Amino acid sequence: MKEWVLSSPEPPELKNPFLIQLAWADQLQTDELNTLLSGYENRIRMQILLEKEKQLRGSFSPARTAREIYLWDMIYENIISSYENELTWLEKIRKEISTEHREETNKMNYTVIEKNNNKYIECFSTETPIRKEQDVLDLIAACGENNTNLLMLHAEALATDFFKLKTGLAGMILQKFVNYHVRTAIILQEGFKITGKFKELLAESKKGNDFRVFNNTRDAENWLIN
Repeated sequence: MKEWVLSSPEPPELKNPFLIQLAWADQLQTDELNTLLSGYENRIRMQILLEKEKQLRGSFSPARTAREIYLWDMIYENIISSYENELTWLEKIRKEISTEHREETNKMNYTVIEKNNNKYIECFSTETPIRKEQDVLDLIAACGENNTNLLMLHAEALATDFFKLKTGLAGMILQKFVNYHVRTAIILQEGFKITGKFKELLAESKKGNDFRVFNNTRDAENWLIN
């Protein structure tokens, strides 16, 4: 065993079937390509959770000495970091795709606001209401291009299905913002009536710092930059 441990290490093997799929993905429409990327992203995130759980439980570590425990922790860290690098790589691809196709997909009316050494995007409207994954990714890309993760989004930019939880649109949009660490304040028109399950979602959102709904830009701005 010791002789094998002391032998020259082999370079890591790169076997990723997804790369073969990606090599032929130029034939896909942008929405189809993003669906492919999303599926891979979800699998990677699941693997990260599984590896972290293994590390927490110490499932395979003999744990005979302190140094052995440390070495096994480093093995898990190596595995987890490789998956996290995949997410960074995916984000880079999606940002480039969003930039290339923004003019073709959905023109956005937004401005960049700087205040108290903070910067955020205020999106007033879009050519067509946000209802597709690509629309959300375009908005996230706009934040990235302007070096901010703060977004003020007026309800006029959202499809009406966003406010009907059964459609799943709100869940998809908000989860994307969370995944890409974009803190989002949504501005509703004065007198906008909130009903049903969406009202419950708003109550739940007040427990976190990822997403809030406001009736005016002043309160929304205070929450975003403070």
